[in-house]
Amino acid sequence: MKLFYFLLLFVLMSIPIYSQKHRLNINFNGIAVDKGQLMIRIQNAEGETIERKIVALEDKTAFYNTVLPAGSYAVSAFHDKNSNKKLDKSILGLPKEKYGFSNNVRGSFGPPAIQDQLFELKEDMTISITLK
Repeated sequence: MKLFYFLLLFVLMSIPIYSQKHRLNINFNGIAVDKGQLMIRIQNAEGETIERKIVALEDKTAFYNTVLPAGSYAVSAFHDKNSNKKLDKSILGLPKEKYGFSNNVRGSFGPPAIQDQLFELKEDMTISITLK
């Protein structure tokens, strides 16, 4: 009987009661003017949007801090200069406002694949994204 209770206790202790959470600090660089705002999107590995935030600009930089469960994430952002909450494009469909992705990856004809943007959040960390 003692063996049964020991095994039961062992099994119960191995089941995670909660998901470990970590702080993610994001620094954004490459902002030319303080006009407008920064639009941020955080996605999980499946491409589902976890967070969307609007961040004010200060001294041509922006910062965003959040707490997320451990896992793989991708961050994308753009500098919404005219505060219309969309990435403005030229007649040819090219972005007129600066944008960036986690890992500072760039796409050839469109955004980079989510797999290229993913980073592993397994402890508190800071990442930097340069808008181009």
